[in-house]
Amino acid sequence: MEKEEYELEYWKKQSQHDKGKLRNNWYERFYTAFFNLSKNDYIGKRILDVGCGPRGSLDWIADEAHTDGIDPCADEYKKLNQVKMNLIQGEVENFVPDEKYDFVTSFNSLDHVNNLDKSINSIFSLLKTNGIFLLLSDIHRKPTNMEPSAFNWNIIDKLKKSGFIINRNDHYEKHRAGMYQSLDDLREYNHDNPTKRYGIIAVFAQKP
Repeated sequence: MEKEEYELEYWKKQSQHDKGKLRNNWYERFYTAFFNLSKNDYIGKRILDVGCGPRGSLDWIADEAHTDGIDPCADEYKKLNQVKMNLIQGEVENFVPDEKYDFVTSFNSLDHVNNLDKSINSIFSLLKTNGIFLLLSDIHRKPTNMEPSAFNWNIIDKLKKSGFIINRNDHYEKHRAGMYQSLDDLREYNHDNPTKRYGIIAVFAQKP
């Protein structure tokens, strides 16, 4: 199976679990309070969510801002779930929009890209001057069928190399089944514990 086929199978199962309407009520707090931002910071802005999936990650602000999501499976996701935000079929590595963005976000998706370095450089180029990049991602050592770009905590060095200024770089334990569930009960990652396990990185970066 191709990576996109694994992705679609996953989301079809999630849709069945959510009884045909994929839930998205938790996104707003991760875009706002978690990063010490408010909804007002997003009103009237251009926002791009990388690897957005079909849940409608930006639906909470879609009526008051320009909200795009780019995903290799976007056309299939439109059939799976109706969302307010605009879904764009494609990969961030090759995305050339008509206008740059105030915010680019990647929540639980940067390890899913095919070319990590190219994706980071593209994200930097997609932002306006002083634009903000928000990253939430699993940290794991081995690639998977859906996560071919497994990376470690040194992902921060790649962001700096592309030109980003790092305003926040926090490390948490993935102690529950999902990333968002773990972030609802924050536990700082214990780097002194040598056990091989998943972690979660939270980054607030800015383009100077």
